[in-house]
Amino acid sequence: MTNMDSKEPVRCPKCASTDVRYSYTQSAWDMILDLLFSMDAFRCRSCRHRFHKFDVGDEEDRSGETPEAKPQPQTKAE
Repeated sequence: MTNMDSKEPVRCPKCASTDVRYSYTQSAWDMILDLLFSMDAFRCRSCRHRFHKFDVGDEEDRSGETPEAKPQPQTKAE
């Protein structure tokens, strides 16, 4: 069993809430940050602020609950 207490929760930089989720890829900038720097987009459920953080890389989120599936980039229909 791993020690989940040693890992810091993802916090919103605006309001410091830990109630955050993965955000959909919305632009080429999001894709560049993810591919080159392993930075994922998150959205705070409390204040709706959208921000990027380095990939947490865990199968469980920081609160110990099963995370929602990471959203896949949406493609525009031609």
